[in-house]
Amino acid sequence: YFKSRSRQEFFDDGFRCSGRVYYRIIGDVFQSFRLHKAGAGTRCMIEFAVLPLCEGAAVRKTSSGSDRIKAFGDVHSWFEYEKTKNSIIRCGELMIAFINTYLMPFFNGSDTAEKAYDSVVKFQKEHRKEGLDMADPHLYYMAIKSKKYDAALSHLLARKEFVSSGRRDETGLLSDEEEIDFAVRKLEKKDYKYFEDLVYENEKIARFNITGKTV
Repeated sequence: YFKSRSRQEFFDDGFRCSGRVYYRIIGDVFQSFRLHKAGAGTRCMIEFAVLPLCEGAAVRKTSSGSDRIKAFGDVHSWFEYEKTKNSIIRCGELMIAFINTYLMPFFNGSDTAEKAYDSVVKFQKEHRKEGLDMADPHLYYMAIKSKKYDAALSHLLARKEFVSSGRRDETGLLSDEEEIDFAVRKLEKKDYKYFEDLVYENEKIARFNITGKTV
C-alpha cells in the first residue's frame, strides 16, 4: 500500500523507486526516503537522507539514512498498525501525510549542497537527541562542495577523533586516519583546487551510478 501511494504522491516530484528506497537527484544533491519495517510485529518507520553527490561511489540508488521522519516532531516512536486492511490504510496515509508535512519541505529547502548543509545542521541541532554530529562525513562533503573550507576542516578533525576512538558507523566514509590526515593537510595548505577536482570527479561517478549518465 505504501509503495502504491508513494508512486502516486511523489513520482511527479522526480522520485523513483529502488526496492524500498524512493530517491531523486536535485541539483548536486541526492535525496531519499525508505520504508523500514520491524523484523517482528506490526511496526514501521520512514527513514531519510540528504547526501551530496560529491560523496561519489558511496551514493547509490539504495542509499538512505538512519534519521526518522517522526523526529521532526521530536517523537521517536514507530508507526504501528494491525493486520487489517483499514488499519494498514490508516497507517499508510499517516506516513504519507508526515512525508508531505515534514519531509518534502525539508527536501525542497535542501536542493543544493550549500542549502542542504544548513538544513541538516539545523535538523541535527533541533531534532536529534544527541545534537549536532560534527564527525558526520556527509556534512564534511557538503561543506567541501559549498566551499565552506573552515567548516570542512572542523568536521575532518572531529571525524579523525571519532575514527581514532575505534568507533564505527555505517557510512564507510572517511574511516581511514591516513585519508583524513591527507585531506587535513590539503585544507591547511589551502589547496582548494584539489577539492574542486575531487568534487567534480565524484559527482560524475555518483550521477553515473544512479542514472547511467554523467550529466
